[in-house]
Amino acid sequence: MVTITLELADNGVIKILHDDNVNGAGEEYESRVVYDFGVNSPIQNKIKFINDITLDLGIDLGTDMDFEKVEIHTTMGKSYSPTPDLAQKKITELGREIKRLEKFLIRK
Repeated sequence: MVTITLELADNGVIKILHDDNVNGAGEEYESRVVYDFGVNSPIQNKIKFINDITLDLGIDLGTDMDFEKVEIHTTMGKSYSPTPDLAQKKITELGREIKRLEKFLIRK
């Protein structure tokens, strides 16, 4: 049986994965992963933690072929004031997504 234990740390979380029957051979396996959520840690650490937990639990988040797919990513806060360059980058990204979706409107 596989168990996942989460332990709080001062600056993050420690994930302990324990399997008492690796490959059905009766051997034990344990791994510990430390996820740093400290003040200066990159947001990617939080994303990696959430992705790892969903994989460990076997949660199906969907694929690119599904109508609904769960994606874990970052975005600007609604009240955040971006720089002009950042705003232009976001407009460009949204423009590409609009063009991708418009292709579905002209299909027969």
